[in-house]
Amino acid sequence: MRSQILSCASRVCSDACEAQWKCQWWCKVLTCLESSAVNIYEIGSHEVQGMDPPSGKLTVDQKKQVRELAADGMNPARIRNALSFNVPEDKIPHLNKVQIFVTHFRKTELNNTDDLDMLAQVVKDKAYTSKSGQY
Repeated sequence: MRSQILSCASRVCSDACEAQWKCQWWCKVLTCLESSAVNIYEIGSHEVQGMDPPSGKLTVDQKKQVRELAADGMNPARIRNALSFNVPEDKIPHLNKVQIFVTHFRKTELNNTDDLDMLAQVVKDKAYTSKSGQY
């Protein structure tokens, strides 16, 4: 049996709460590892019944910088860290936005994919054949 305790991490809730209080919502998830049965226990309620606003899109300058860093082989977490210098915290894009942009850029522009079918075909084409008479 695995147990997880989750608490509210919503910015909207934390902004609505008083300085010393947190959102009163939390959840306990019990998962049976053998049968994959899940029990969820929810306690309390959120201070605000709304969702966090979506994070902003990458600006044109940020996209240019991300392309340069991705072409150098830098991973998305480091790219996001590089974007955070000299930028206010609320203007930094979320990591998942950077990951999606980097993955799309690498697949479309750099042909940097891990497509198994293509790799299997390359290995098959380069495989040893006994027709040449050499090892």
